[in-house]
Amino acid sequence: MVIRREQYAAFTAQAEHNFEQAVLRMLRDSHATCVAEYPDDRLLLLVRAAIARARRIGLTIQSSIGLYIALMFEIAPNFDESAAIRRILLDPTSTPDLQIGYLAALVSSDDWRAAELAADRAFWYRVLSAA
Repeated sequence: MVIRREQYAAFTAQAEHNFEQAVLRMLRDSHATCVAEYPDDRLLLLVRAAIARARRIGLTIQSSIGLYIALMFEIAPNFDESAAIRRILLDPTSTPDLQIGYLAALVSSDDWRAAELAADRAFWYRVLSAA
């Protein structure tokens, strides 16, 4: 069996669409207060930007990307710019997919609060404005 390039592209596009929809549902179900102001079409734009940001730091596993996106909405869209959090996520002896699971145990409440206080509140606005 040979899968042509066009078929692979179609499968990939469908898988990405399904993942985006799953993230959107997760946000609606588990983080409703953080996303209540966004209709689905606008939230989908934010989800796409958040997925891209997660992938830029090296996340590849869907559950890791989902957790990262939840933190973007719950803490700050730029929570990963906090020095303490970034140090853990980008630990050279591990992978971001593993390290994101350790954040809850390794990041102090003071560091979470600092990330929240340093939130780039205009991030979501810029995403929506660029669309």
